[in-house]
Amino acid sequence: MRKIVGSLIIVALIFLTGCQTQEPSEADRTRFIHENNLESAIELSEQGAYYYFLESTDKVHIYVLKGMESAKFVSSHTELPKTDEPLYLGGLYPGYVGIYLTSKEIIDSTKKVRFIINNETFDYDFSNQNALVIKNKQITNYNFIIEFIDNKGTVLYKYYNGPISSTHD
Repeated sequence: MRKIVGSLIIVALIFLTGCQTQEPSEADRTRFIHENNLESAIELSEQGAYYYFLESTDKVHIYVLKGMESAKFVSSHTELPKTDEPLYLGGLYPGYVGIYLTSKEIIDSTKKVRFIINNETFDYDFSNQNALVIKNKQITNYNFIIEFIDNKGTVLYKYYNGPISSTHD
């Protein structure tokens, strides 16, 4: 009986460790970039996840490579049609969201990004970039506010996707 229980525990451990997502290696990332034609994409990494932002003439693409499982990519792809809006969101995972900006004016003038979720405010430094990843353990969906603020404290652009219970206007 002990041998059977011991064998079952060993098999269970092998199964569990064999099915865990592993951080992608440099070779995995290179293959992912090549297979998805992301050679000209902006790459940002955040805690073992790799975000790729790519703008084409009519779409914005946000890819996330989370890891490898059984030699397959654990990834997501958000494809958004281009509009007049200067901001595109994608790659939502618990605790993370990717942001891509297309407005040169907002990119050049923003000094701080304010992130408001569940009536809590978090400020992030911003330095002339058109892609960023917001990391906040409260992110589980797109119900939050993002403000892009210049050096005088003026809100240049505000994103929100209701319903949001917030005292911030």
